[in-house]
Amino acid sequence: MLVYKYRGGTKEIIERDIQSLEENYFWSSSIDALNDPWETIVKSDKFEKQSKSLGWLLNQKRKEALSKVQNALMNLLEALKKIGIYSLSGNALDEILWAHYANGHKGFCIEYDLDKLLNSYSGTFFSFPIIYTKNPPNIELKDIPSKNQELIKKLAGYKSLRWSYEKEYRITTNFSGPYYYEYDALKSIYFGLRMENNFKDLIMKKLKGRGVKYYQVELESKSYKLKPKSVVDPYLNEPKYLTQIPKNIVGKNKIGFKIVKKNYAEITKIGDLEVLLNSEVSQKELIEFSEYLKLNCFGSAKNFFIRYYLDEQEIFGVAWAVFSKINDKIDCHFNDVIN
Repeated sequence: MLVYKYRGGTKEIIERDIQSLEENYFWSSSIDALNDPWETIVKSDKFEKQSKSLGWLLNQKRKEALSKVQNALMNLLEALKKIGIYSLSGNALDEILWAHYANGHKGFCIEYDLDKLLNSYSGTFFSFPIIYTKNPPNIELKDIPSKNQELIKKLAGYKSLRWSYEKEYRITTNFSGPYYYEYDALKSIYFGLRMENNFKDLIMKKLKGRGVKYYQVELESKSYKLKPKSVVDPYLNEPKYLTQIPKNIVGKNKIGFKIVKKNYAEITKIGDLEVLLNSEVSQKELIEFSEYLKLNCFGSAKNFFIRYYLDEQEIFGVAWAVFSKINDKIDCHFNDVIN
């Protein structure tokens, strides 16, 4: 399933969003930061009526237990309001969304593969389409034993019918903040009607080698519709992303590499890589390259470890070089003498 994120068109916002694209993450917003003031509104009338009716059938001890369950549910609902939300759309060519969320067509729209986006994260992502209704959803007694996912859906999965044109699809995260994804979850970029050419060029330059497709949004003749026109990627012949050490690190030398193992623990913020190099590099180059890999593979890692190999037969054995960064302390050493 393909989903879309509209982005603003001011210089500050575009540069910030380009950085997030380059570093492979999206920003999950807090509920308070969303533009609908009715977010998380639910009705509890039915719950209270059911609780009152059930109370007549219970003795005092069981009534007290029911009261504790009721309070626990209310506390849980308040706690769930601290989740993060990443709002997407099912439509890349909606003129109202371009006007509202892309600064009057001056911004751009990101296309993601939803399955790859969700599978990039080792923690718990919960995703669902928004249900548009006349009235807020009701919390009922049957919701008490339900999983948090269903309660999240009642809190964050309903909006007024007036918002139905957005065709919104949401991802909820444990907290607000940055969440990193595998780079191939990003499929295409749509440039707005009024987007400045220098920003288009900057996006294509920053995303070179990733296989991203580009489209220019245009007006469809004699209608109120928009249409996409394919844009030729000027960096189409650049090396594939994460296969060659950047020139700013090794100069004119073309040194390829292959990531053969990648692990990231979201809770502990620890990243781990096994990398096969096709040539030796200096210690200074290795340190700079390691920082580059950290930024592009697990940007939120507090600590990370990278083992480098020169021979595929030795992978997972004794590494040629080892790099680690623990609490900002760097250690980089070689197991063989550099020629």
